[in-house]
Amino acid sequence: MPNLTFEETLDNFSIHGHAVFSIHEVVGATGTIPADNIIRTDQQWHCHFHWHTLGGLNYLICGKWKLSVLLEKWGGEEFTLPNNEITVDFVNAPNTYNALISVPAGLVPAGAYKPVVIVTMEGPTGVPGPIAAFGEGSMMQFYDVGTGL
Repeated sequence: MPNLTFEETLDNFSIHGHAVFSIHEVVGATGTIPADNIIRTDQQWHCHFHWHTLGGLNYLICGKWKLSVLLEKWGGEEFTLPNNEITVDFVNAPNTYNALISVPAGLVPAGAYKPVVIVTMEGPTGVPGPIAAFGEGSMMQFYDVGTGL
């Protein structure tokens, strides 16, 4: 799983442990999880986020985490992934966060893509906070399949 690289510029606050994200297709009928970097365009796929916060400052911070998935298309026309962002409430205590962005089938055109995820913290009034992260995944291929397959 690719790592999330965090920068936190606050004393008595840290991101601890293995902060990661993973991308995979939705589990097939066989119950197995297919390859995470080759996905049919007619299949739904997920991007999971996981990180853990520590430190006494957690009790004083409030706001939201903003999580985004970006896909950089290689060759051909540019592509912007719609509905690629979710928010997760900040928990006012040290906490383990698990979040999911689900991308519906048919949203990503066939092609080769480089995934990047972004995590930022926002205060309760929408002002960006001093905590940010990103992670870069391995190349992905989305491909079309003929009718009935």
